[in-house]
Amino acid sequence: MLRLLPETPQEPFALWEILNKEKEPLVGLILDNSEKTLTFFNYDYKGDFQTVAFEGTEIQKIFHGSFHKLHVTISKTSVKVVLDCSAVEEKPVSAAGNITTDGVEILGRLVRSRGSRDNSAPFQLQMFDIICSTSWASRDKCCELPALRVEEQCPSLPHACTCSQDSKGPPGPSGPPTGVVSFFCHL
Repeated sequence: MLRLLPETPQEPFALWEILNKEKEPLVGLILDNSEKTLTFFNYDYKGDFQTVAFEGTEIQKIFHGSFHKLHVTISKTSVKVVLDCSAVEEKPVSAAGNITTDGVEILGRLVRSRGSRDNSAPFQLQMFDIICSTSWASRDKCCELPALRVEEQCPSLPHACTCSQDSKGPPGPSGPPTGVVSFFCHL
């Protein structure tokens, strides 16, 4: 679950990406706050760089300052976006190539930053999972989003602590008298 903030820059940033040891992007998701797009990128099995951009009314919701649950499902032949447990769009891709294990995984890096001058975009992230299942997005019930929560389909919420008059403890010790000020003078 993520939320963009008023101070999130208009500049594109990688919501999530994997960089090789030379800090070159290999795979990731880019949010572009000015164009209101979500882009998936990677290298295919032939080593060709490929991008798939998602835009439109449903994608634009990500950029309106509320929390949203975003699923991006990547299979051998397609990339599918599910936002707040509703399918948005699915687009074809070529099968992915291998990703190095010598790199780093980064959240929130501004796309134009490079090398030792990396900069991050401010945004809020409540939950981030990488799940190796193309069916998880269709099984998720979005129980974390109050507006979408269906009580019969979601686990019960933790019990809230409530205090009542019956749960008062014994009175504490008496304090000093109020309104009396003492001065001591030593001559």
